[in-house]
Amino acid sequence: MGWTAFVQTRLVRTHVNALLERQGFRLAFHLPACRRRHSWLPAQYHYTDAAGTEVIWLSGQDPEAREQDPTAPEHRSRFWVYAARRAPERAEQILIRLRQAWGLDWRPVTAQANPLRPTS
Repeated sequence: MGWTAFVQTRLVRTHVNALLERQGFRLAFHLPACRRRHSWLPAQYHYTDAAGTEVIWLSGQDPEAREQDPTAPEHRSRFWVYAARRAPERAEQILIRLRQAWGLDWRPVTAQANPLRPTS
């Protein structure tokens, strides 16, 4: 199960990293900003915890959000959270913590795959 949220304010990478580290997440990998079609894809950060919960943070506006979902709001960055099968409660905990920190309004990820999430 996955959730996504659009962030209305500009976030600072060190603040995001610090919050997630305090919650037991580590940065698994980072991709720098890159040109994609007719726009730029902002830098992305992929975090995991010991249970396998994933948090993905796109550090700028998602240029394809409106193409995928016409109801997507204007935003400055975007998060995705994916629950681990063995500890789904960890996803709920981080959803709550990120909501408290930045007022995020979470919505379930649609059946369409997240283009930023690596597939096995």
